[in-house]
Amino acid sequence: MVQDGALVGIVSRSNLLRGLATRGGERKSSASDRSLKDAILETVRQQDWVSHGTLNVIVTDGVVEMWGWIESEQERRALLLIAEAVDGVKGVEDHLGFVPRYLQSD
Repeated sequence: MVQDGALVGIVSRSNLLRGLATRGGERKSSASDRSLKDAILETVRQQDWVSHGTLNVIVTDGVVEMWGWIESEQERRALLLIAEAVDGVKGVEDHLGFVPRYLQSD
């Protein structure tokens, strides 16, 4: 995805497949799953150390999947801790990947 001429995200094959499965009614989020997702994303938005805006959070039956790009192991751990700290989260699955070094911020 491009915003204002800059690359801000990549839609993967798994993103597309997940979207198609959701449209088929197989994975619908409950109100509590949506509130967990909103709480996680709001906490992340409040941080000034997040390196990229390419975080995708999916919550199904209280289990959080975190997808997106990170620049360090510290950033990975902090994002996972944010999700784990939200009351009602049953588990967190880490699908975060490293931004290539040549694209990382200085």
